[in-house]
Amino acid sequence: MKAIVTGGTGFIGSHLVEELVLRGYSVTCLVRSTSNLQWIEGFPVCIVEGDCMKVDTLRGLLSDCDYVFHLAGVTKAGNADDFYCTNTSGTENLVEAVHKY
Repeated sequence: MKAIVTGGTGFIGSHLVEELVLRGYSVTCLVRSTSNLQWIEGFPVCIVEGDCMKVDTLRGLLSDCDYVFHLAGVTKAGNADDFYCTNTSGTENLVEAVHKY
């Protein structure tokens, strides 16, 4: 089984990644270029640098996966627009991309 995890470098996401790997899943993590990979280092996962705001990146990832776990999000933002853009628009983009597959 193949799983895509957004937010896999965060606290909850890294624990999900660990559990998926232990259960035998092939895991791909979509990470931002600024992500700290320390919590998933050592796990046999594919790291894809990208952004939930870019639909083309999402479509390419979803073409052959069985499960999508969306945990990416901003908890602290300089302004409401940044918070909304990532947390709402990024989720909408992912839902749109999943719907097409």
